[in-house]
Amino acid sequence: IVNCVNTSVFQPQKSIIKNQHLLFVGSYNYYAKGFDILENLAASGYKINCVTDRDPGMKLGWLQNLPNKDMPKIYNAHEILIFPSRFEGASMVVLESMACGVPVIMNNVGIGPELRKEIPEFVILDNNRGEIFSKKIKTIEKKYDLYSIKAREYVLKNHSYHEYKKKWVSLIEMIYEMEN
Repeated sequence: IVNCVNTSVFQPQKSIIKNQHLLFVGSYNYYAKGFDILENLAASGYKINCVTDRDPGMKLGWLQNLPNKDMPKIYNAHEILIFPSRFEGASMVVLESMACGVPVIMNNVGIGPELRKEIPEFVILDNNRGEIFSKKIKTIEKKYDLYSIKAREYVLKNHSYHEYKKKWVSLIEMIYEMEN
């Protein structure tokens, strides 16, 4: 049973104006988190803000580490979450961003394989090629409103508290039936 998101906290906020930047959220680990891909995207003209524990360097904007309570505003102020992590569990960052209606572009790690079944445009299979991220960005930008809605709907369907509770209750009932 995968993580859930508080969809009443992490939700679209129409009053926040998007700043046209891309966003990365995660700890600073150059290779594992894909900072080389972020730098390549920045070098090709994309503006990327990073919420991370270390200044990622001059090519990337740095918002520092922020408390989780501030993240709904941060997600909502950005167009797309870029998540080039090469190793990941069930990433809360991806789910929180999508709950805010912010499309993501991520490698096929963590929730990537499941997400790819429903929104393949969000997931990249070849995690070492920055130009694929650039193509995905353009795809999402062309139909931004559609992908924003799909992002939110995916989280509501698969990662809301309501769905999380249903899955746990079902598992407990199944175990109980097996024992009796």
